[in-house]
Amino acid sequence: MCRNYHVSAETGRGCIMILVTTSLQKQVAQFTVFLCLSAAVIFGYSTCSVAFASTKALASLTPTTGQLQVAYDTVNVRSGPGTNNARIGQVHLGDLIQAKAESGDGWYQIAWQGGTGWIAGWCVQAYQQSSTASTQSGTQNASRGAISDIISIAKRFLGRPYSYGANGPSSFDCSGFVRYIYSLYGVDLPRVASDQARAGQKVSPSVPGDLVFFSDRKDGYITHVGIYVGNNSFIHAASFQGVTITSLDDSWYKARYVGACRIL
Repeated sequence: MCRNYHVSAETGRGCIMILVTTSLQKQVAQFTVFLCLSAAVIFGYSTCSVAFASTKALASLTPTTGQLQVAYDTVNVRSGPGTNNARIGQVHLGDLIQAKAESGDGWYQIAWQGGTGWIAGWCVQAYQQSSTASTQSGTQNASRGAISDIISIAKRFLGRPYSYGANGPSSFDCSGFVRYIYSLYGVDLPRVASDQARAGQKVSPSVPGDLVFFSDRKDGYITHVGIYVGNNSFIHAASFQGVTITSLDDSWYKARYVGACRIL
C-alpha cells in the first residue's frame, strides 16, 4: 500500500490518511485488548472472591437441629448462604422452620420443600415451647407468661386478609387465625370454632388470651371466634376486614356473643 512513488498529490494525501488511520486502528486495537484483559482479570477476581466466600461459608458449617421462628413479616429463602444467591421462596412472621446447619457467617440451612434452603440468621429466632406445658382436655397449656407474647404476635397480623378455610399466615378465617396463633406456643387447638369453644374452661372474658365466641344462627351454633386482648376488645379475622380488633360493645357482635373460654 502506498509504495508507488508516481502518485498524485491527492493519492499521496490519501496514502498519508490511510497510514494515520492504520496507526490509530492499531492503537485502538491495543487499548481494546488491554481493556478486555483488565475486565477479565477484574471479573475473574470478583468471581473467585464470591466463590471463595461461598466455599468458606460452606466449609464452616455446623450441624444443628431444632425449630426456628420467623421474626419478620416476609423473609427470603435462598439457594445458598448469602444474598448473592437466588431466592427460592419466602417465609412469613411466626412461621416455624426446621434448622439443619449453621454457616460461619450467620446463615441457617433449613429444610425446604423436600430439600434445603438458606435463611439469614438475623431474621429468625430460636423457638422454644414452654417447659411448663401440660396436656389437659386435649390441649397443651403453656405458662401464663406466654399470654402477653401471644397477644403481641397476634397483633402483628393485623390487616392480613380473610379467606374462608385459610390457616395462615398470609390469610386466615376466624378459627384458622386463632388456631395458628396458639400453635406458635405449642397449643394444639381444634380447627373449627364450635370445637374450640369446648377446648378450655368457660369464663367471662377478662384475661388477654381468652377466646370469645359468637353465633349468627338461631340454634346457637358457634360461627365465629376471636382472642380477647383486654379493654373489652378482641382480635379476630373478620370476613370483610381481615385481621382486626373490635370492641365487644360493637352492636353486631354484642348481639351475637355467646360466651368465652380460657385455654391458658
